[in-house]
Parts: sequence; C-alpha cells; structure tokens
Amino acid sequence: MKLSGGKTIRHALLSVVCICLLAAMTFAAATKGQTSNGQKATVKGTIISRDGNLVKLMDMKNHSIDLVTITDTTKIGRRKDLQAFFRHTDMSVTALVPGLTVKAEGVGNSEGELEANKIKFCLDLFAITVAQQEQIMDNKAAVGSLFPPIRTSMDT
Repeated sequence: MKLSGGKTIRHALLSVVCICLLAAMTFAAATKGQTSNGQKATVKGTIISRDGNLVKLMDMKNHSIDLVTITDTTKIGRRKDLQAFFRHTDMSVTALVPGLTVKAEGVGNSEGELEANKIKFCLDLFAITVAQQEQIMDNKAAVGSLFPPIRTSMDT
C-alpha cells in the first residue's frame, strides 16, 4: 500500500515554486521598458508599430517593448556617419516605418513613455526597410489578384 502524503507535499511545494516564479515574471514584465518621470534615457531598437505620435520599439539590449512619444519638438533625422554626400539630415515623421532600427533620446514622462527629443537612424537601413515594406505590399496585391473573392448566390 502506497502513501499519498509524499505526493501531496511534493505537489504543494511545486505549486508554491510556480506561483513565486509567475509573480517574479509578472513583476519583471511590468517594470521592463518603462522610463521614470523626468529621467533622461536613450533607447535603441527596432520599430514594431506606430500609431500617431506613439512608436513601439523592441529594445535591442533586453528585448523589452519601449513606448516612445513623438512631440512637435522632436527632431527626426539620419546619422551623418559614412555618408559620401553632404545632404540635409532632417527627415519627416513618415520615415518612421516598422522594421527600421532607430536610436531615440529623450526624457521619461508620467506614463512611463519616453518623450523623444531626437530620433536618428541610418539612411542605408531606411532604404532597405522601405524596399521590404514595398515588397510586402506588392506580394499582398499579387495574392489578392490571384485569388479573387468568391461570389455566392447571396451576393447578387
């Protein structure tokens, strides 16, 4: 005859360990990627998405999601290094496309977002990212033309 007391204690101990790990991961996820109010910070990462003045970046160091707010005073431009031509470095907000690797400098606000003073990126990476975005759009259009919508008798 087997006693189940050992299994019960083992399951209880395992449950406690799992709850502690879950609490630690939740705390770590909540604190990652947030900037303290008034603290200067620099974030380097890849743009995941952009919604109006809010840009989501995946940080290159710790792979956390950082929120960057673009204001009217934010200067967006390309880096000057390794460029053969002397051209202006200022760019438009529309240059911030998903997939582009940027470096944002600014100050944290009360929501934990970084209010960017400067956002810089490499012009070569910008050209590659734009070409990738155009290829994605062309592929979607091609798939749409290959498979036209199916019409049923209810559509007429």
